[in-house]
Amino acid sequence: MRKCLIIILSMLLIGCGENNDELENADIAKVDVDKDQIEITTDDGTEMTVTNDIEESIDIPESFPEHIIPIFKDSHIVGASINADGSIMIVGMIKDEMKDFVDFYKDALDGAEVTLEQNAENTYMTMGNLDGIAYTITIAEDMEADFKYAFTIVVMEQLEDMEEEATETSETEKATAEFVIPEVVSWPEDYPEESVPVYSAAYTEAKAVMKQGSDTMVALMTEDELDIVAYYYEELLMDAPDYSTMNLQGTLMFSGTIDDVMITVMLLENDGSLGEDMRYKTLIQIVY
Repeated sequence: MRKCLIIILSMLLIGCGENNDELENADIAKVDVDKDQIEITTDDGTEMTVTNDIEESIDIPESFPEHIIPIFKDSHIVGASINADGSIMIVGMIKDEMKDFVDFYKDALDGAEVTLEQNAENTYMTMGNLDGIAYTITIAEDMEADFKYAFTIVVMEQLEDMEEEATETSETEKATAEFVIPEVVSWPEDYPEESVPVYSAAYTEAKAVMKQGSDTMVALMTEDELDIVAYYYEELLMDAPDYSTMNLQGTLMFSGTIDDVMITVMLLENDGSLGEDMRYKTLIQIVY
């Protein structure tokens, strides 16, 4: 029981951006314990709730957008966190088969912009955007004998409307700028610029930054065509020893390790379905 709770807490800490190797090293500011659950607040304001009895399911946070990203039927929820960056993470377990879980979300997320999907033996992951919500859903073999699989769901509201309102830039600035970071976008200090320079051959604007577990994803829009942008990133990554490329449901993906950093670049043509100005031709998503 104690081991299971530590694993759940570790999953939540990883999901909210902690890089600690052990639970006791986390920056925990407050802990409340009762017979049903444990509530933890970290120094950065992240609020976590974990079941105090593995047999008892906890409530989904009220702010979780369940009307857009539903929770799989009969899920046993063992952990949840409302993170300082605005994301919400759910940790749950199921007794159903993984295929039932995967089929449920493929149906529930119909119409979503899928940016990454991986399906392997006993594991599945999907990432994308639906109705202004960025999501990452993973499922794998379970840690507890009473259940078959454990899953995590991470969601974050995309601030497209706020960005559009707050990033109105003069036509002169747009004509001279190559890469613009609006005030509402907090560009990550650890972005590997020397290894993978941001595309700037045409006017390019940062749109979003999102933490996904231990990874960071940055989203950009550029005025250059998809094939031109694809050539740029292919040239950057093709010498990586583990270089790979694929076309996944219309998304071009390039990946490889540069300077000990695993980089994945996903490119999608702006066909009008992304809710962006049509002067932008290509969406660039970089995960590192």
